Amino acid sequence: ALRRFQQSPDVTAVRGKRFVVRSIHGRHRVFGDSEDLTTLPAEFTIIKGGVTVLVPEARVPSIR
Repeated sequence: ALRRFQQSPDVTAVRGKRFVVRSIHGRHRVFGDSEDLTTLPAEFTIIKGGVTVLVPEARVPSIR
């Protein structure tokens, strides 16, 4: 589920146990715990925990 917050319009939350992040602007790098892990598209599976994905504000409109 995709959720936007009225009080923080630059924040978008994605909720789910499995999701894929893609980019229409090329192959961006994906970092985890400050380590360069892979490039987009990337599939995330959440196992008994959580994940925070930080996206530059200028890229938020391209999130679907």
